[in-house]
Amino acid sequence: MAKILIYDLKTEGHHIEYLHHLYQGALESKDKFVFAVGKDFEKRSVDFQWDKADNISFIYLENEEGEGGILKKSWRMNRQLKKVVKEVKPDKIFLNTLMNFMPFLPYSVGESKVSGIIYSIYLHDLATASFLNKLSNKLKYRLLSRKKSIENVFILNDNDSVLKLNEIWKTNKFKYLTDPYIPFKIEEIKDLRDELDVAEDKQIILHLGYLEERKGTLEVTDMIENTPDDECRKYCIVFAGRIDNDIKEQFFNRMELLKDKIQIITKIEFLPYDYMGSLVYTADKVVLPYRIVNASSGIIGYCAQFKTPVYVPAKGLIGKLVEDYHIGRAVEKFNSLNDLEDIDINDCNYCDSHTVGAFIDDVFKNLS
Repeated sequence: MAKILIYDLKTEGHHIEYLHHLYQGALESKDKFVFAVGKDFEKRSVDFQWDKADNISFIYLENEEGEGGILKKSWRMNRQLKKVVKEVKPDKIFLNTLMNFMPFLPYSVGESKVSGIIYSIYLHDLATASFLNKLSNKLKYRLLSRKKSIENVFILNDNDSVLKLNEIWKTNKFKYLTDPYIPFKIEEIKDLRDELDVAEDKQIILHLGYLEERKGTLEVTDMIENTPDDECRKYCIVFAGRIDNDIKEQFFNRMELLKDKIQIITKIEFLPYDYMGSLVYTADKVVLPYRIVNASSGIIGYCAQFKTPVYVPAKGLIGKLVEDYHIGRAVEKFNSLNDLEDIDINDCNYCDSHTVGAFIDDVFKNLS
């Protein structure tokens, strides 16, 4: 029986979801699990059920990542991980965000074998990446492929990249991992149009998630500004989620300037899971003009479940997924709200294969 350390000190968005998926897998395992989580875990975990089990325990830690550049953060994260490894003495470690610990990870885990998830795949950025970025990725992936302490590298939602990476680096460490959608409790989902006070003749366009520059939040405000005033009466824009401090002042300044042009609703807060589902269910369209396009997004799973079309950039992994699974439309340029053409996605089949059970199977058949 192995002792496995599940390590993730962040709890927003997909972090808490993936921790719960891993917990479900641990419940069915004969191995012993220690979950190292952030101090705010108990507050953030209330949307999920965590059945008690003799083989699972928790330790709660203050995240010491801190501010600064990528290398400084990675150094501090590895320093903290190393302390936990010395205390827990795990046989195996699973990291929800593997790449954040590179390049120092192989030197921080002692005799433990490490597995973890990579979300953003550099292969999608080769044409635009700087020389420094390419050099950094070459170093990190060489370490991942060569170091014996690295056991499994899970590539999220991108089987083509798995095949290419194993070929490039002459290994079989890179494994496909399903990015699952979590079925909402249908009895908890409701149409929020009346509650939001949006007229029936208006389209609700939703921008959901962690609101920040790389998620294209400010691009959505540009789209409003570029939409003719007489056309804006057709729309209501909903911004929902926590907002990054780096854009907070600029975002609210723009909201003030645009408030008389179009109906805008802001839900800038931590939102219960079922409420997010109700927002997607209520919306006519979801717009995600991401700047970082080389990764998947959990929100496309929300859209697929409720057949609400999502609009993403026509490049990278995110664009490929949306087009391949008919979840919405990959858009060349996000100029104005009128560019989001009306479509239906009733033939979307994303939810058939992207299940929590598939995620758990992908991980535990390699981890246990």
